[in-house]
Amino acid sequence: MQLFRTRNRSGSNFEEANMKQRYRFGYLCCLILMAVFSFGRLAATETRATSMGNTGLFFHDNSNVFIFPGSLLLYGNQIIGEFRVKGDSSTFSGGVHFPFGDYAVGGLWLNRNLNLPVPHGLLVGITFNETNDFVIGFKTGQYDLGFRISANAKSNKGTVGDTLVQTVDESARYFEFAAGISSRFYDFGGYVNLPKLESKQTLSGDRKWEGTGFGLSGRFFFGPEDGIMYVPAGLVDYLAADLTQGQQKVETDYLRVRVGMGVHYQINKTNLVVLGIEAYGLEESKEKAANLGEQTERVTNLPGFYLGGETHAKEWLILRVGATHLWQEQKSIFKPTTGTETEVSSRDSRFNLYLGTGFKIGKFLIDLDFNTDFFFEGPDFISGHNTGQLDDFINRLSVTYSF
Repeated sequence: MQLFRTRNRSGSNFEEANMKQRYRFGYLCCLILMAVFSFGRLAATETRATSMGNTGLFFHDNSNVFIFPGSLLLYGNQIIGEFRVKGDSSTFSGGVHFPFGDYAVGGLWLNRNLNLPVPHGLLVGITFNETNDFVIGFKTGQYDLGFRISANAKSNKGTVGDTLVQTVDESARYFEFAAGISSRFYDFGGYVNLPKLESKQTLSGDRKWEGTGFGLSGRFFFGPEDGIMYVPAGLVDYLAADLTQGQQKVETDYLRVRVGMGVHYQINKTNLVVLGIEAYGLEESKEKAANLGEQTERVTNLPGFYLGGETHAKEWLILRVGATHLWQEQKSIFKPTTGTETEVSSRDSRFNLYLGTGFKIGKFLIDLDFNTDFFFEGPDFISGHNTGQLDDFINRLSVTYSF
């Protein structure tokens, strides 16, 4: 995940005051993005993981296939559809997991959401927030090996603008390679990615954003699957990227760390409770420009609690509930090349409640994640509409077909 905002300009020189102001605006946007994407990639049955309080990291579920490619062998013979934003097909994605003989499973995903915030104003004719994946897993003795290749490319040439018409020639490409190893007792995964975006505009000049990122993640399972399992887990993501605008270069670094412990309690065949405690969570982005200084935005969770429950009320009906409570510290630090360092910090807590359900119809499983505001704000609960106050009644929808 890359948290980055660029500045618009018309020429190669900026006024220092404007640059600093736009830096701070960009970092405000980064804080919002960090909150939205604080649980990494959304994938597979993301609806289930979300409605159970975002506890997916602490239990076996196909929502973890992209983090731990080796776990793909647990979820063969499936077709999955993800529908996230009503009426916006660009957020939809679909995938199929299919067997290759008795010891391998392949997966093909189209239009999977990519948490890569494109620098503001860099691309004007195309959007770049999705990728396509090919995943394959092999059985090797007591271990499962998995590999994933993700790629996408777009380009656009033309003119934009009404009063100020300019010619645009822009392109974007993304490549990622990931590998993982899994067993009954652990999952490990790692990736390397290479994003690159270029734009040539007659009025704004030439701009390029390019970087290299990598990540490592792992978790262990101690205890029986049909009882209480303890699941320590951790992950690290890092990205270094440069934005070049004429003669101006901005160096950026992004770091995310999560270390936690989960308790997975399978009470019986129909009831599951998952508790996750994030002992330490960090999201930090730095931006450094020559002759201006360095801006740092840091969000720390100390600690975070995640709780989810699931019950099979009927053979065809699954009910889910979840909650999260995060204690956060936010810091904004600016170190000018010359002058006095400034720091702004705050502490706060955030609580969220989640409700969801699942319906089994033959070989289909339909998962729903509700907008809980409707249960309290109303008044149009049945119609799912409350003008000017609430969004849709359903936050997201997942459909899985097992064959």
